[in-house]
Amino acid sequence: MSVLLATSSFLDATAASRFAVVHTTSGNIGPYCAEGFELTYKNANNTTPFDAKFALDTGIAEGWCSFYMTYNDTGTNNWDHDLWAIWSATGNKLLSLRKEINSATFKIYWSNSTGTIQNTTVSGPSSGRYRWDIYWKIAADGTGQWTVYQDGVSYFSQSGQNNGRGTTMLDLRFVREGGTSGLLRVYSGIIIADEDTRNLNCVYQLPNGNGSLTAWTNSYTAIDEAGLDTTDFIYATADGQQETFTFPAIPAGVSADDPVFCRLRVSGIAASMGIEALCKSGGTLYNLGSVFAAGTSGIGKKVDITNDPNTAALWTVSNLDAAEFGFEAAA
Repeated sequence: MSVLLATSSFLDATAASRFAVVHTTSGNIGPYCAEGFELTYKNANNTTPFDAKFALDTGIAEGWCSFYMTYNDTGTNNWDHDLWAIWSATGNKLLSLRKEINSATFKIYWSNSTGTIQNTTVSGPSSGRYRWDIYWKIAADGTGQWTVYQDGVSYFSQSGQNNGRGTTMLDLRFVREGGTSGLLRVYSGIIIADEDTRNLNCVYQLPNGNGSLTAWTNSYTAIDEAGLDTTDFIYATADGQQETFTFPAIPAGVSADDPVFCRLRVSGIAASMGIEALCKSGGTLYNLGSVFAAGTSGIGKKVDITNDPNTAALWTVSNLDAAEFGFEAAA
């Protein structure tokens, strides 16, 4: 059982449009997230199947996804579009919550036992923040299932699904088309896992201090912003220079009994040198491998640290709180 994706930033998206922007207002984003992303108003009809797409490296036939959505765009002046949608590895939509054109009518669109898309009218969200947890199983023998929970309460369920539109779920998509300018559509706290997400929480934090290694130029204050700031950054001037940072403690609302999954994310340009990830745990420094090779660059590069390198076991909350994370310049 494992978490396959955990994020709260559109910078981690496989692809995103210019209408996805950073959002940091508390109460609109997940309770343990430093940022989420807002889909801003655009007056378009089916110009793209997504404004933000989060894809797995490999699709899975059975699993869960979870995310928060703040929805205040309750007007009826809109193009028909999916507030959220699950797509298969073959490029077919499997399940979505759709707002119908110029109305307040919402429908779940879903693939039935023959792979045909059906729809069912549901009660749409009113203004506020909602947590969605979605279970899917795609089976060749027609034993598949869709189950959707809104704030922990069953919202939609349908059984008998098969693989008529693809054998696996590959990505989660969000889109906004029309609506009322100035009203909110915010997403945050995204999790995709091959286990039940209802007891999982996405804790998305930014560095809050310099660690014990400070060889790079500039301090943590250059990289503690939400979103992407290309004018504020840290950099190394020589091969082998190391820089680590501290992070806020895991919030008290997250149980110490919950499994802890750590992901280090970095965006940057590595011209003459590459970047390797570091973790200092239990007083020992560990190199976690390459993030960027020399001469490459990218946004939202990730290093997953599923185990505490000091114990080789799953992270405990106390060990994660005490750890430092950072980077080493590599030729």
